Amino acid sequence: MGRFAHLILAAADECQLDVTLMLSHQNEEVERFDRYPAERIIRVDTFSSGRGALTRIDRVFRIRERLAREIQQRRASRVVFLMPHVWGPLISGVIPKNGAEYGIVVHDATPHPGDPTGRVHNWIHIDLNNADRIFTLSQWVADELSRRRPMLRGRIVPLIHPNLGSGVAPNLQMNGPIRLAFLGRILPYKGLPLLVEALEILRKQSIPFEIEIVGEGDIEPVRQRLDQLGAKIKNEWVSEEELARVACRCDLVVASHLEASQSGVVAFAFGHGVPVLATPEGALPEQVTHKSDGLIARETSASAIAEQIIEAATGNGLLVKLREGVAQRARDRTMAGFLKRILSD
Repeated sequence: MGRFAHLILAAADECQLDVTLMLSHQNEEVERFDRYPAERIIRVDTFSSGRGALTRIDRVFRIRERLAREIQQRRASRVVFLMPHVWGPLISGVIPKNGAEYGIVVHDATPHPGDPTGRVHNWIHIDLNNADRIFTLSQWVADELSRRRPMLRGRIVPLIHPNLGSGVAPNLQMNGPIRLAFLGRILPYKGLPLLVEALEILRKQSIPFEIEIVGEGDIEPVRQRLDQLGAKIKNEWVSEEELARVACRCDLVVASHLEASQSGVVAFAFGHGVPVLATPEGALPEQVTHKSDGLIARETSASAIAEQIIEAATGNGLLVKLREGVAQRARDRTMAGFLKRILSD
């Protein structure tokens, strides 16, 4: 979300829009925003841990007062939460009271299995009742949200997940093993064991590959198998810059999800010019167009993932075509377009 917010400000400059960002001091990307004029950034204290969300709740009231004051002084017409927040239901009420419209970007209609943030999913979604507009990052999430909460239908606006990156295509390795990457938090719904099983199929069929696994989370259940596959592993939180370097030295990012809405990892890969292989879960087929800017497995299974990797590794010019597709579709996935759509709605 740090990257998302940074790109919002950059897009506002490009579109000559007056946008101010309210930013937590505890955001791990906070230094990224030092380049912007102080008047464009409203810095507030929140919390740096799940426990802090409860023990520092006194800060909610100061943020409410600050937000109300800023709306009045800046004559703000719209306030948009870029993601539902655990303090959102306690803060957002001051927005309409001070004459602004309230919009919220909803990333998930339901909690992801194994994601600890799912414990507060129902609480943070209470805030949707207060919103004038509810923006989603895919049609799939919009449809699912409408099905589960029909009373919100008239306020839901489906958008796309904008690319997160520079759009600079990395060098394509024309010879040698296919280079694969699994990026981001390692949670049960991300399907890392499924990818490991697919790689074991490749090994049995003597398909040469290289694999990098980068992200924090519990990797122990498959670590020994990954070691046997010769995987490069960085099992910790990494900076966006380091994640970008990994993406740019691979041929294909794999999103082996067992369940999904849309994926920030897909948007990150596309933002760095790299095609994606994804399972047919949630809005992933909406984000990834099969054999245009990526590949969609025929089903969510190790054998189906392995089939697509083999086709990419052996298909005559397929990776080049996919990379060209990512570049061609980049103009439809810009943050500037996303921001204009939010403001027009």
